[in-house]
Amino acid sequence: MLPRTSRLENSVWQYIDTRLSQPHPQFGGLPICPYVKRYRDTIIVRECDAPARREIKRGLAMMKPRISAVVLAWREWRDPKIRRGAATFERMCDAWQARVFDSDITILLDHPDNPHPVANAWTGFGEGVLVILQRTSLLERHRAQLKKTDYYRNFSEQELRDL
Repeated sequence: MLPRTSRLENSVWQYIDTRLSQPHPQFGGLPICPYVKRYRDTIIVRECDAPARREIKRGLAMMKPRISAVVLAWREWRDPKIRRGAATFERMCDAWQARVFDSDITILLDHPDNPHPVANAWTGFGEGVLVILQRTSLLERHRAQLKKTDYYRNFSEQELRDL
């Protein structure tokens, strides 16, 4: 029996299946995440209610060899008990990234209070905080493939450096 998904998890899947998967003119007519459909069956989406440090540790444990990404989602990022603004989440993700640097895992943050448009397009989820754990080797391989297309045509110099 498959585990039930929460409303937030369903919203994340909808975001993956629609916004991230649809062609976008700012990305040379390619989707925001051109390879997400290929790896969809190897992505885990999990709604989180525990402190972020604990959930990131659990998410890292889910990164088994066949898993390409784990998406950790929090809906209540403005809850005063949590007190986790974008800067706090960013520092925490950076600290975890330093810890897993040699583990073929890249940690990405999508925080509604810190919207970073990419190539002048809003790419974020917006309904909560997402911490995305992805395989670094897949990201690097696909970035190299995308450099041969018009995908990065509208990226700023800073956005290209941040890759």
